[in-house]
Amino acid sequence: TNGGVKRVLELLPNIWLPSLGLFLYVFAETSIYAFGPNYLKQLGATDKISTLSIAAFWSAVAIGRLLCSFLPQKQTYETAICGMMTTAGILLIGQVFAQNWQSAIVLMTLAGLACAGAWPMVVSMVTVRNIKYSGTASGFTIGCGAVGCILSPMVLGKIFDTGRTHLAYSLLGACFLLSSLCIAMTYFQHKRRQARGGEV
Repeated sequence: TNGGVKRVLELLPNIWLPSLGLFLYVFAETSIYAFGPNYLKQLGATDKISTLSIAAFWSAVAIGRLLCSFLPQKQTYETAICGMMTTAGILLIGQVFAQNWQSAIVLMTLAGLACAGAWPMVVSMVTVRNIKYSGTASGFTIGCGAVGCILSPMVLGKIFDTGRTHLAYSLLGACFLLSSLCIAMTYFQHKRRQARGGEV
């Protein structure tokens, strides 16, 4: 146990940024499909359409993650991840301007497609860059993401329940944009490690 704690503490300087980024990502992603159907109902969607929106969102996520398998193997992780996060953030902020359920469900689905590959790519990045203790590094990062699942309904649920959906979606979009910033900062952190000879 002491050895495991020591490993985490040693790895923390290298993984805290992607861990925070993944937390923000999962925090926002959870709310998209958890509260999206109720938002669609507020815009006039039927119960059936609201329920199907969850399937539409996860179908887009599945497609997006499959498409990531075609990305070049040698690439800068941050470029792809930040592009996905930023696009998703803009789409979610766009929900503030949705006038009907049709436009809202399109934005919800596109956000799922846009952010889909970010989660596995963050985990892959952390694993590859901390290969000596890859299990500890990826486990800690994934665990931080899981905390987002817990806190999301506790924090954003109250905002959605009180009908302040524009505020909620602005916060969701901001979470993705902040997540993108965290991942962008890992690029410079990674370069400093390489300069110090910390990894290949």
